[in-house]
Amino acid sequence: MIEEGKVVEIKENRIKVRLERKGECKECSLTDFCELAGEVEKYIEVERGSSSIKVGDKVKLEIENIPVLKGTIFLFLIPTFSFLVGVLIGQKLFKNIAFSLGVGVLLLFATFFLVHLFDKKLAPEKIGAKIIEKIPG
Repeated sequence: MIEEGKVVEIKENRIKVRLERKGECKECSLTDFCELAGEVEKYIEVERGSSSIKVGDKVKLEIENIPVLKGTIFLFLIPTFSFLVGVLIGQKLFKNIAFSLGVGVLLLFATFFLVHLFDKKLAPEKIGAKIIEKIPG
């Protein structure tokens, strides 16, 4: 994934970049869930590759897609799977659709709670990102 940002701080061999929201954010169906689309500014730290980069420079970053894919799995697929398992368990135990849905919803909320508890531990220590070019201007 390619992002653009502005260098806001340089410490030793690390560069802190403020990511800029793109125009596509307005049209994206996941805008309500995406942290980049919110009002809060997002920052990312990358290794300093080039010594010519200074505070205030605009840069293009390449960010690995793997953490985004893992986040999608934990946020959407695992809770959906747990809901379906809950409905099947409820159907076997109670043989009533209302109870089955209730068990499914309970398992869904339990999964969301567990994901919330462990999301910081499951997040990668650092996101694989690198500056690929300095934007003139």
